[in-house]
Amino acid sequence: MVTTRRKSGTVSKAAASKILEEDEADYDTSSDQESGDYSDDDDDFNARKSTAKLSVKRQKTTASTKGGKGKAGQAAKPARRRKDLSLLPTMPLDILFEIFGQLSPKDLISLSRTNKLFRATLLASNATTVWKGSREEYDAPEPPRDFTEPQWAALLFLTSCMSCGAKGVPKVDWFLRKRVCISCKKVHLVYSGKFKSRFPDYEPEVLDYVTFTHTGGWSHGHKTNSKYYWDDDIHPIVKQWRTLTHAAHLGQAGAKGLFENWKKERAEYLENVAKMAPTYEAWSQKMSSIKNYDAVDSRKKRLAAVKAKFLELGYDTVDINSALSVHTDGIHTGTPDVTNAVWSRLRPKLEPGVQAKRNQRVAHELEPIMKQRMSILEGLYNDYLSSLKPSDRVSCPPVLFLRPLPEVVKLIEAAKDVVIAAGDFQPILNNMARHIADYQAERRRFTICTLPGTEKQAADPFSLAKNVFQCDLFSQAYYSHYSPCQDILSGWLMISGHSCVKPAALDHRPGIRLDRPCKVIYSEKYSAVASGIIAATGLDPSATSFADMDRKEARFICDFCCFSQAPKNVFTWRGALFHAVNSHSHSTSRAMFSIAPDALAAEAKSAAASIRCSALAWSCNHCHSFVGKGDAKTRDYIFEHLKTQHAVPNPVIARDYFVNERCRPLLEAPYVLPAPVRIRNAPTFQCIECPSGSAANRRFIESGVRSHLKDKHKVTNPVAGVHFKNHAT
Repeated sequence: MVTTRRKSGTVSKAAASKILEEDEADYDTSSDQESGDYSDDDDDFNARKSTAKLSVKRQKTTASTKGGKGKAGQAAKPARRRKDLSLLPTMPLDILFEIFGQLSPKDLISLSRTNKLFRATLLASNATTVWKGSREEYDAPEPPRDFTEPQWAALLFLTSCMSCGAKGVPKVDWFLRKRVCISCKKVHLVYSGKFKSRFPDYEPEVLDYVTFTHTGGWSHGHKTNSKYYWDDDIHPIVKQWRTLTHAAHLGQAGAKGLFENWKKERAEYLENVAKMAPTYEAWSQKMSSIKNYDAVDSRKKRLAAVKAKFLELGYDTVDINSALSVHTDGIHTGTPDVTNAVWSRLRPKLEPGVQAKRNQRVAHELEPIMKQRMSILEGLYNDYLSSLKPSDRVSCPPVLFLRPLPEVVKLIEAAKDVVIAAGDFQPILNNMARHIADYQAERRRFTICTLPGTEKQAADPFSLAKNVFQCDLFSQAYYSHYSPCQDILSGWLMISGHSCVKPAALDHRPGIRLDRPCKVIYSEKYSAVASGIIAATGLDPSATSFADMDRKEARFICDFCCFSQAPKNVFTWRGALFHAVNSHSHSTSRAMFSIAPDALAAEAKSAAASIRCSALAWSCNHCHSFVGKGDAKTRDYIFEHLKTQHAVPNPVIARDYFVNERCRPLLEAPYVLPAPVRIRNAPTFQCIECPSGSAANRRFIESGVRSHLKDKHKVTNPVAGVHFKNHAT
C-alpha cells in the first residue's frame, strides 16, 4: 500500500521518488489473489514500465553527450522538469480517497493499473468505500458474496472478454457472471448432453451444483431450454465433490454432514444466481439506454458546434442542414466540444459536402435559365456546323463539349438577373474551329494513352487494322433508364465521328456533375478478335493496315455459328468484327472466324456491290439532310437526291457523296446464304386397322403410318392393302 504522511508531517521528494522507483521484485503479487484478479493487463503495465525506464536511460545518455561537447568548465543547463503526478501517492489517504471518489469505476480500474503503488492502494481493504461510492453513483447493484468491489466493477464496467481479452464485448452472461465473447463461448461452454463424452471421468451428478446458462455459443444470443456449463467452473466443483465424498466414504466424523451442508449451500447459491440474474440484466439494459441517450445528446451537441463553425465561414443554414446530420462521418463519434484542434481535422472532411449541397441548390435554382442559355448556344453551334461541308460535320463533337470551357461556364452560370443573349456567345463562335481542333486533339491523345505500351510506338496506331476501340459506355448501363453503347470503333474516322453522351460523368465542381461526350478507349478483347481475323488471311497483324485488308478482299465464316450447322452468313473482315460484338460478346476466344470456302467467297463477293448500295450508310455532301446516324440513306436514294435537288447527274464519291462512318456496320452487312429448299412429302397414307371415325380419316406419310401401326396396333410388319393404304395411287 502507498506510504503516506500524517496531516502534520512531511515527506521529501527524494522519499517519494524512492517509493515510486521501488524494485518490482518487492511487489507482492499475492494481492491479486487476495483481492480478486480482475485485471488482464498486468503484462501491458510491465511493458509500459520497461519502456519508460529505457526512455529515461536514453535521455541521460543524450544529456551527458551534449554536456561533453560544451565549453570547458561550463555547467550543463538542467533540463526542465516535466509536470507529472509523481507525488500524488505520497498524499494522505483521506485526501487520496477524496480525489479517487470523484472517479468512475472504469477510471478507478485504469488508475489501479497505472503502477503497483496505486494498485496496492486501491486493492487494499480500506479502499472498499471508494469503490462502493463510485458504484453507487451509477445505481449499480451490490456485488454478490463471491465478488470483491474491484472484481464487480470490472465485470460491470469493462467491455473486454474475461477469457481471451478481446475488446468490445457488450453483454454479461448473468447466469455465469462472466463477460465472454462468442468465440470463447463456442470453445468453453459444455452442453449438458455432451458432458459425459467431454469429461468421461467426472460424475454426472456434479452438474447439479455448477452454474449454468441457457444461452449457448451457437444460439446467436437467444435463450434455449438447454443447459450450458463453463468448463473452468466444472473442475473446482468436481474437486470439492470428490474431497467431500471421499471423506464421507472413509467414515470421517461429521463428513456426511459437511457434504450435505455443501450441497445445500451450492443449491442456495445457484438459486440466488438465477434469482439475481434478471435484476442485473435490468440494470445493464438501463445503463445501455442511458449510454445511448448520452451518445445521442453528445452527437447533437457536436453537430450544433460544427454547424456554428460553418455559419461563421459564411455558409447558408439550408446547405449546412442538408449536408450534415448526427449520422455524418466525423459527427457520429467524438467529443461534443469542437475545439480549434478538432475543427482543423473535421473541416477538410466535412466542408466538401457542404459545398456540394450549396452548389446543387444554386444549380437547381438556375436550372431553367441555364437550359435556356444552353439552347441559345446549341442553336448557334448548329448554325456553325451547317456552314461546314457535311463530310467535315460528321466528325464534329456534340455541343456538350463546350460546356466545361471557362468562357462558356461564365455565361451559362451567370446570375439570374444577368441577361445573356446570342451576341454574348460570339467570341466563342469566332474560335469554334480552334475549340473543335483542341477537343479532337485531346480525344486523340487520350485514346492513344489507352493503348498497350508496345502499341503506342506505332507511327499511326489508328491505321492498323488490329487496333479496335470502344466507347467508355460499352456494356455499362450506369443508369437503369440509359442503354449502354455497343459500338466498336475501327480507324480515326469512326472514332472522331462517335458522338455518344455519358450522363453525369464530368466532375464540374463539388456536387455538380455534367454530361459529357463519351471517351474512346482501347478494346483488348476485340483487338484480339481482329488480330485473329487478320492472321487467318496469312498477314502479320502487327503491320497490316486497313488498306491491306481491303485489298485482300477476304471473306469469312463464323466458327461458332457453324459449329452445329451449315454456314448461313459470309462476312467481310469488318463485318466479321461487328458480328463478334453483336452475336458473340460473351466469347473471349481469338479463333472465331475462318476463311470462307472459295465457292461461298465468290458468291458473297458477287453480291457485295448490291449489299453496299442498299445499306443505309450514305450521305449527301451538298446538304446536311443526311448527316445524322439515323438520317443516312441508300446510295441509289442519294444519287436520285443529288440529281433532282443539286443537279448532279454523275456524282463522284467524296466530292458529291460519302460513306457516313457512323453507319459503317450497316455497310459491312453479311451476305446471307439462301436457305435450301426442303420438299416435304404429302401425307397420303391411311391406317386400315383404325375404326371408323376421326382416327380412321387421319393421314400419314409412309414412315409415320408404319410407326403408328407398330405402336398403336402392335403390327411389326405391316403390309400395304392389308394394314394401310396409299390414297395417292
